[in-house]
Amino acid sequence: MPIGCEYDDRASWCATFTDLDCSDAHQREQCCRTCAERTEEPSSTDTGDSQCPLGDGAQFCTTMPAMDCYYYPDLCCQTCPTHHTGIEGNVIRKLYHLCK
Repeated sequence: MPIGCEYDDRASWCATFTDLDCSDAHQREQCCRTCAERTEEPSSTDTGDSQCPLGDGAQFCTTMPAMDCYYYPDLCCQTCPTHHTGIEGNVIRKLYHLCK
């Protein structure tokens, strides 16, 4: 169990979590047991990419349409680069990162 998770999850709704929810640092802290169980052996999926060391953070990344990469570029860090058109300067992505 992770340090700081001595008393189990901090929220009752953690059991309803998906892999996507566990990709967020705050949610991982709130649902420390639930998320730890889902990512028990992250090093076994090491991609060797320093920008995306564990690969996609959700199973749906490989099947989502390319346009969803505007909303999940960090979560789907392995899949989204394969959809990139090479055109830089996307306003939506810049706004998304400013709002984080």
